[in-house]
Amino acid sequence: MPQWLQDFLATDLPWKILGAAVILIGGVLAVAILSRTALAIFGERLGPQGTMVVKKLIRYIGYAFAFILALNQMGLNLGAILGAAGVAGIAV
Repeated sequence: MPQWLQDFLATDLPWKILGAAVILIGGVLAVAILSRTALAIFGERLGPQGTMVVKKLIRYIGYAFAFILALNQMGLNLGAILGAAGVAGIAV
């Protein structure tokens, strides 16, 4: 095995990457399950437009949450990123 590969595997970076990938895959599965469950419960009462809104709302919030969790797993400091997002949200 090459030395660079041994050095890479000796760090905890591969485990962080693997953890982030598991979080993202779990997030995609959770969004799919939540979306189907919500549509089964509320689908008939909301109509086509309401169904589309609920589906997109669950999808965007779920993907954003999974992405933020994956970034946190990788060791990024999310305080500055979330602070900037809050300021941008207030400005809009």
